[in-house]
Amino acid sequence: MFCFICFSLILGQKWRNIGELPHPVYDAASVVCGERILTFGGKDTDDKDTNYVQSYHTRTQDSCSISTLPYPCKKIITTKLSEDIYVTAIESGESKHIFKLTSDFGLTDAGFEFSGNDNILGMSHSEGNLVALTENPEYPKHAGSVMKVNPETSNTNELKIPNTCGLFSKPVHVVHRLFVDKRFLYHTYFCNT
Repeated sequence: MFCFICFSLILGQKWRNIGELPHPVYDAASVVCGERILTFGGKDTDDKDTNYVQSYHTRTQDSCSISTLPYPCKKIITTKLSEDIYVTAIESGESKHIFKLTSDFGLTDAGFEFSGNDNILGMSHSEGNLVALTENPEYPKHAGSVMKVNPETSNTNELKIPNTCGLFSKPVHVVHRLFVDKRFLYHTYFCNT
């Protein structure tokens, strides 16, 4: 069965199980919502896509299935913008649907979409906008452009990533925004050789 695991690098330098989900899945998208960790979709033990929305409460250590996505998806990306949680569901035909999580953990249409047919490699947020890194159609798994959408106005902007000196951006595996306490930051200096 799939277990949530917690890595405590600073305190214990060990992995430990902290709970289990009612439906065993792997490769699920996740997001933190208050004291809950929510998971969306994932693959089951038969390697089939699922549409479960599951919750693990970090304080009470309870877990449950709270909702379902409208359909199983091959790829799901979750993004938290302020207090809103957005779920981008990408079907096998590369069509993209963006949902917004409601207060009762249901899903509703977000009311906007990213233009273009490019594959989304990852999503984050910046200055009140959702930001998606898209794939270069000529070079799979390489960055192509950055799409920015304002959820309130549905305005979309695209920034092409330039091809400098015949080189394209290296393959991208994940896009994630995080905060690190400045006590744990180190300075790294790079030089051109």
